[in-house]
Parts: sequence; C-alpha cells; structure tokens
Amino acid sequence: MNVHFNSSKQRDPDQDNGQRVIYGRSKRMGYQLRWYLILALVGSPLIWLLARLLNGLVISDAPAQVALNTYEVRAMESGRIEELPVRVGGKISKGELLVRLGNPDWQLRDRMLQTLLRAEPTRSRSSVNQTARSLQAKAVDLQNRTVNLYRNLERRGGLASVEVLNAETQLNQQRVTQQALERQIEQERYQAVGTPVDSLRATQERQWLTERLKRLSHSADFPGRVLEILVGKGENVGPGTLLMRLERPDPPLLWIYLQPQKSASAWPGRRVQVNMPDGSSRAAEILGQADLARRLPAGLKGSDGVVGSQQDMSLRVPARFIDPLPSRWRVDQLPLTVRFSGVFGLPFS
Repeated sequence: MNVHFNSSKQRDPDQDNGQRVIYGRSKRMGYQLRWYLILALVGSPLIWLLARLLNGLVISDAPAQVALNTYEVRAMESGRIEELPVRVGGKISKGELLVRLGNPDWQLRDRMLQTLLRAEPTRSRSSVNQTARSLQAKAVDLQNRTVNLYRNLERRGGLASVEVLNAETQLNQQRVTQQALERQIEQERYQAVGTPVDSLRATQERQWLTERLKRLSHSADFPGRVLEILVGKGENVGPGTLLMRLERPDPPLLWIYLQPQKSASAWPGRRVQVNMPDGSSRAAEILGQADLARRLPAGLKGSDGVVGSQQDMSLRVPARFIDPLPSRWRVDQLPLTVRFSGVFGLPFS
C-alpha cells in the first residue's frame, strides 16, 4: 500500500495560507547551512584522525643527526700551554702548528745537557797541555838516544857499565813523567766534559728528552677545520687531556633513527628527503642497514613528538647527502628530520 501526501506547501513552498512568503527559500538555505556546520563540527575529530592515519601510511618522518668526521687532539705529555695559534672555526692546513706545550723542568735539563756535551777545555789550557806533551816526548826521545849511545860505547870498552845503568834509569824516569803528564791532561778533560761513561749517559738522556720535548708540539696531520678548543693559553694539562677537536675534510654522515617496526623502509640505496632547519630540503641516500640499536639522542624528536623522548629504542641507519653540504650546515649533531615517501614505507611507483 502506497501513501501519497499532497500538501499545498509541498506544491507551492512560497505560499503560506494564501500569503506569499518572500524569504522562505533563503530561510531554508540558512537552516541547511546550519545543519552542515553542526555535522562538520561533530565529524571533525573523526576526519582529523583519518587524515593522520592516512598521512602515516603515505609519509613517514624520522629524526636524524649530522655526524662530522672529527679528530680529537689530546696532550701526550704534561706541560703548560705556551702557544695556541688557531681559533675555533678557522681552517687549518697539513703540518700547521695547532698547540705547543712547555715543560720548564725538561727544557732546563736539556739546556744543561747541551752545555755539558759541548764543553771543552779552554783554548789557553789546551795549548799549554799540548806544549807540555810535546816537550816531554822530546825529552824521552833524547834520553833514549843517550842510552843507545852509551850502550855502543860500553860494547867498545870506552864506557863503564855504571854510566849505562844511570842513563837507562833516567830514561825510565822520563817515561814515568810522560805517563803522569798524560794522566793529568786526561783528568783535566774529564773535569770539563766528564768521563766517557758520564758522556754516554748524558747523550742518552738528551736523546730521551729530545723525543719527549717533540711530543709537546701538536701539528695538523690533515687539512680541515677547528671545531672546538677546550684549553687556554697558560693552562697546565696532563697526559690524555683533550685539547681540541678538528673536522676532517671528508663528507659528513647522516644518522637516521628509525623505529624498529619501520626498519624495512630503509634499504641501501634508497633516497630520502632531508628537511633542513631553514625549511629547505636536500636529498640523501641510505648507505646500509642499521648498525646499532640505541635510545634516541637528547634533543631529537621521537615518534611521540617529544624532544629528547627516550621511551623506545631506535635503530641507527647511516646515510649520506647526495650533494655537498654547505659549510653553514656542517655542524656536528645538527638535528634534522628525514621524510620517507610511500605507502607502508614503499616508494611510489
């Protein structure tokens, strides 16, 4: 059974009891807009939730950090900072002096050893000793000739044996005097430069000191840039003290921190979009699989959007920038955001 309603208002909505209603249509439109607005307000949370879910399926963001290839300069010996010619942010060349330490005790001892090893008898005393040695050698030679002459005369019967014996005795006395003179000259030389054992000991000690003093100076092994200086001129430091950090000229790495359930979206060779702090973006390429599981570093936004959140473990994935990174962005541990495009982590076809 079908029921049909035949109302005058349905046939002619602009008439009401024979009177024409001029604004009736606009009133109905206002009611419709009001209902549409109420429906939109009621359904907006559901719409927002669906949009958020769809965005998570299509686009996934992950926190990341710039990692510079750095080198730490540490003190190898105890000393005081005497020279610090470099500055933070300054470029350095290979072989350039970075810092020089001083050790007053070692430097004083080194100068003393140099003086000891270079010491020689005074020129005037050396000349006197040489003259005395020459005269004594001549006296011994003369007495030796006298003894030979007396022996020839004795064999011919022209000289008594007593005279020959006296001449030989004087020769022995001259030789004893010559030996005493040599010992005296040698003692004078030892007093000035030390004995051979002392000289050898001083030479070895100075070699040891020279090597230690060389370790007080630090020069750059490669061209690069000074990232940080942790000491000041005049400070005393010990072995192992961190003096400064240098940046190598190698391209920086990009460490991406992924949730474990999204690890399948990061495969070697995949390209991602890196959002820079100024709003620009740069392309990067994933180098390999995750090499380490760790908590999110402080200062990075986690999956819950909270800075420094460390509720979950993250997988650290290495990546590199496709184009060279400008110097203004070469900042160690610079926080960035990496965007993965694709449904469920898969790239769009």
